[in-house]
Amino acid sequence: MILSTIGKFFLPIWKDNKDKIIDKYKGVNKASLIEIKKSDNKAAVVFVHGFSGDPIETWGCFPQFLENDPSIDGWDIYSHGYNTSILPDINEIWAANPSIQMLANHFRTTLIDRLAPKYSQIAIVAHSMGGLATQRAVLDMAEQGQDINLIHSITLYGTPSNGLDNARIAKQLNNQVADMRSDCDFIKTLRSDWSSTYPNDLPFHFLAVSGDLDQFVPPRSSQGPFDDKFKKAVSGNHVDMVKPTPENLDSYYVLRRVLLSAAEFYQGEWDSADMAVQMGDFARVKEKLEANKDNLGPAEIVEYAFSLEVYDDRDAAKAFLKEQSEKYKTESDIIGVLAGRWKRSYISDLKIEHADKAIGLYKQALKIAEQNHDGEQIYYHAINLAFLHLKRKKYADSTKYAKQAKTHAEKSRVKDIWKFATLGEACLYLEDEPGAFYNYWIALEKEEHLWQRESMYIQWLSIVQQKGLEELEERLDRLFKEFSN
Repeated sequence: MILSTIGKFFLPIWKDNKDKIIDKYKGVNKASLIEIKKSDNKAAVVFVHGFSGDPIETWGCFPQFLENDPSIDGWDIYSHGYNTSILPDINEIWAANPSIQMLANHFRTTLIDRLAPKYSQIAIVAHSMGGLATQRAVLDMAEQGQDINLIHSITLYGTPSNGLDNARIAKQLNNQVADMRSDCDFIKTLRSDWSSTYPNDLPFHFLAVSGDLDQFVPPRSSQGPFDDKFKKAVSGNHVDMVKPTPENLDSYYVLRRVLLSAAEFYQGEWDSADMAVQMGDFARVKEKLEANKDNLGPAEIVEYAFSLEVYDDRDAAKAFLKEQSEKYKTESDIIGVLAGRWKRSYISDLKIEHADKAIGLYKQALKIAEQNHDGEQIYYHAINLAFLHLKRKKYADSTKYAKQAKTHAEKSRVKDIWKFATLGEACLYLEDEPGAFYNYWIALEKEEHLWQRESMYIQWLSIVQQKGLEELEERLDRLFKEFSN
């Protein structure tokens, strides 16, 4: 009976791993970080295999599907390997299988020491036991105050997050099997720590994926601990579910949607890795400033408000900015950023009262800027008033503000992105198409952050569509997309 139970546990994995027995007997070290695709990107996907798995063989063509997908081009790709075997740990005859906690320590070291210096966003894709090591590594990062905003997402395929009942009999034979049984201290502590660290929501995208034919790790184990919003199902058994084929791309499409996910904040069609990096940057700003949010300087107030809009909601950003604008009554930038939140609301819902709210605030900010003889703030507020008056079909006022913005932008000695974005937009109102194209080109050459490109994009697109400038729309769209590649 005992031997039969042990056989049921090991044999499903054994058949695909016979060739590794010799390597294990020889003590071959499988711990590694394999580069599948590496360039100058700032985001990376890292695959983590499972029990008795292999950093290459486990995933089949999965990494290659990512590598050949143009929409995922901004992500580098790695596969993380570690020592694991179906063989027993008996009297040092075989090379030892490290505990899952040790695997988690190793993976965390890889993330922090090898990947974090190069990347600002990491998407982790883990299979089976690799998902347990991943969860533990991320929890330990949070506990030790390491940069949890490094983690863009965790996608678990067939991970026994609630442990395995069928691992109890075999627990004496293998360290890693012992750590996967449902009644062991490792699983109990993992679930307790996860619940206490993330009681409400998660600071990264997360999915627990089950296979419809997976009898090794049933859904009650792979998905049981998590809310329904974090669950997905794909076709395949425990092994096949992470080997997508042209005939069965379920598992690939699940991950693809995770990598392409972005906040409503972004409305342009940008590279998904750029979006992930930008979201990570905002998360770090929010974490850095939140504890002292009531005592921030003007520039920090603006940064924190943007992070609120991205990660919480626009209403929270508006409330914070309104409170701060009453405190800093002569800071036109804070009032202007508050106006911008109402402008974005108007762009989204086209409610006249939101446009009027934005216009009132921009006029207030413009008056302060004029009193302060602040040329940069003058053209910033004036160009937004030109936009809003155009949308309200008050064309004479739109032209008036566009001329004011252009005049002050041309006088400015500052040569940043906003100067040339302002000149480009002003040229649109003044029907100077070559000037618009030229200045947007210069602005894009100076652009450093996706949200800057996004802000320019949604504004010029709305203008040229209202004016019916179809040819210019195509030219500008191609220009912006060229700078996205």
